[in-house]
Amino acid sequence: MNRLCSIDMNTRKFNIRLVLILAVLLHPAMRGVAYDFESEGIYFRIINYNIGTVAVTQAENLQMYSDTINIPSFVEYDGKHFIITEIDGFAFAVCHGLKKVIIPGSVEKIGNDAFRDCDNLMSANIPNSVKTLSERAFMNCTALTNIKIGDSVNYIDERAFSGCSSLGTLDLGNGVEDIGAYAFSGCNALEELTLPQSVKRLESGAFSVCSKLSNVNFNYGLEIIENYAFNRCTSLLCAIIPESVTSLGSGAFSYCTNLEQASIPAGITVIESSLFRYCENLTQLSLPEGITSIGANAFERCLLLPDIPFGEVLRDVGQQAFKNCASFTQAMLPNTVQSIGYEAFAGCEHLEVISIPASLKAMTTRNFSFCPLKTIYSHLTSLPTLPSWNQGAVFDQQHFTDATLYVPKGRKQLFSTAEVWKNFVDIQEMDYDNITTTVVDREVTSVYYLNAHGTVSDVPFKGFNICVKTYNDGSSSVEKINK
Repeated sequence: MNRLCSIDMNTRKFNIRLVLILAVLLHPAMRGVAYDFESEGIYFRIINYNIGTVAVTQAENLQMYSDTINIPSFVEYDGKHFIITEIDGFAFAVCHGLKKVIIPGSVEKIGNDAFRDCDNLMSANIPNSVKTLSERAFMNCTALTNIKIGDSVNYIDERAFSGCSSLGTLDLGNGVEDIGAYAFSGCNALEELTLPQSVKRLESGAFSVCSKLSNVNFNYGLEIIENYAFNRCTSLLCAIIPESVTSLGSGAFSYCTNLEQASIPAGITVIESSLFRYCENLTQLSLPEGITSIGANAFERCLLLPDIPFGEVLRDVGQQAFKNCASFTQAMLPNTVQSIGYEAFAGCEHLEVISIPASLKAMTTRNFSFCPLKTIYSHLTSLPTLPSWNQGAVFDQQHFTDATLYVPKGRKQLFSTAEVWKNFVDIQEMDYDNITTTVVDREVTSVYYLNAHGTVSDVPFKGFNICVKTYNDGSSSVEKINK
C-alpha cells in the first residue's frame, strides 16, 4: 500500500512538473515573444508608459502575417495614446507571407533581424525619422527590389541588406557616414552605386559579391575603404578612388575580374595585400609616387597589366605581389627596395628584363620562377643571402644560360665566385655611374579622360581628371590632372 501511494505521489509530482514546464515553454516571454498588448493584429511592447512610446514586437505566430502590413504611427491602449518609435529585433523575421511593409514616420529604430529572411518581401520604406538601422535588419529579403534610406540614418549596420539578391535600386540618404561590414554583400541585382558626399567609411565587405555592380560613383569626402569592400564585384569596370581616401584595405577590389581602370590617391603609401588580386582585365593603373610597400598578392594574376613605374621610395615587394602578371616585360626596381618576397614576380611569362637594386638586403625563393629572363641588371656591390638550389632557388636553371648578368664595374670576380651567382654563364661588367639615357620620341595615338565618377570623355572635365594616353609603340601612360 505504501509502495502504491509512493508511485501515485511520484506520478502526480511528474505531471505537475510537466504542466509547469509546458506552461513555461508556451509562455510568449519564454519563447522570446515578450509583448504587452495586441492591436489590429500587430503586437506591441511598451517602451515607456509615462512618455507613451511603444515598439512593434514579435507576434505569437509570425506566419499570421501575409501580404501587406501597415504599421500605424500611434495606437490606443489602456485608455492612453502611444506613439510607435521602434520595430524590435526579430519582429517580423522569417515571415514568409509578408510582401509589403509600410513604416510610419514616427519610427526611429529598426532593430536587429527585424525583417530577416522575409523572402517574399518586395517593398519596404525607411522614413526620414529612422535614425538606427540595426544589423541584419533586412538580411536575405531576396524579393526586395528597391530601397530608399532616409537622411537621418548615420550608420547602416553590418549585413543590414546582405543577401538581398533582387535589390536593383539603392538610394542612400545624405546623412549616411558609415556603411557597415557586408551591409550590401550579395546584392546581385545592383548595377550602379552613388555614394553621397556624407559617406566617410566603407567597412569590410560592404559591397562584396555584388556581381552586377558595374559603376560606382565614389564621393569626394570618402576617407576609408576597408578590407574586401568590393571583393568579387565581377562586373565592375572602373575604380577611380577619390583623393580624400587615406586608407585602402586588403583585397578591397580583389577578384573584380572585369576591372579595367583604377586610380590610387596620393595619400596612400602602402598597397595592402590582395588589393587588386585576380583583376585579370586591369590595363590602366595610376599609382602615387609615395608607395613604400606593396603587399602580398597585391596584383597577382593581373594578366593585362602593363609595366608600371615603381616610385623612388619603394622598400618592400611582398610575396606573390606580381605573380602571373603575364604582360610585364620589365621590372626596374628602384635603389630603395630592401626585400623581395617569395614568388614576387613568378609566372610573369613575358618578363625579360629586371633590375636588382644595391639596397636589396635579402631575396627569397622563386622570386622570378617561370620568367623568361634575358637581361639582369645587378647594382649590388655586396651580395645578399640567397637560398641554395635545393631550398628553392631565386633563379630558374635556364636563367643561368639564357640571361646576361650585368654587374657593377670591378665586381665581376665577386659574382663569378659567389654561390648561385657563379652559375651565370654570361657575366659582364657595366659602369652604371656613366650610363647615358637615350630618349626615344613617342607619338600619342589616342587620349581620353575620366572624372571621379569614371565617366569617359575626349576632352578634360572641370576639376579632377585621369588622363590616359596611348602611344605608337603600344605603351600607355596614366596621369592625374586638375582643370
